[in-house]
Amino acid sequence: MAVFAQGGSSDGVKYLIFFNTRSGGNSGNPWGRAVNSTVYHDFFIGSWVNGGGSGQFWEWIGSWKHDHGISIDLSDRCQRGGSLPDTAG
Repeated sequence: MAVFAQGGSSDGVKYLIFFNTRSGGNSGNPWGRAVNSTVYHDFFIGSWVNGGGSGQFWEWIGSWKHDHGISIDLSDRCQRGGSLPDTAG
């Protein structure tokens, strides 16, 4: 797995996550960003925080296939320096 962040301000940052789970794959990304992996990968998750935030899940099957969205929580429950609620019971 490789994780990259691209952008200058917190509102414009794009997060790119690459997963190598099997042989073959692609070293680029389906968004065409100037960020590439040094190894071939099969799955890509891309997300952003501007415009309300969202994300995409892609799979390499000889070309990039996108059929899953990602929900991102940008509420104050995810503050920097905060803590997660204790859900252990």
